[in-house]
Amino acid sequence: MELDTAVRHKLSLLCVISLNGGWTADPERNKPGRDLGYTRYDKMAEALGCYAEYVEEPEEIRPALQRAWRKVEEGMVGFVNVKTDYRARATTVTLLQPRDLSVRRRLTERGAATCPFHLGS
Repeated sequence: MELDTAVRHKLSLLCVISLNGGWTADPERNKPGRDLGYTRYDKMAEALGCYAEYVEEPEEIRPALQRAWRKVEEGMVGFVNVKTDYRARATTVTLLQPRDLSVRRRLTERGAATCPFHLGS
């Protein structure tokens, strides 16, 4: 498993899951695999040694990401499992450099991908 590998090798990684309860965003709920429930992947990540949080409310997202990013800066793998609306469309984000140069340097030295967003207080 990728998270287990990241923890074992102390990789700087923040994983954010868009938990929409299925394999696809199907507003009509006709496709197979649409209603799989809301799996607590955060509990699995925590059992593997990650810092993990489960988020259900939009206003909880930023604080959860900030806490997880602080753990990444401390050398842990961060994991945020965000429950989302099953009708929402997910997108993939290309990872860029964080704005803090010391973090960027440490992550680059480790060969890690880095975070595209600013999570400042």
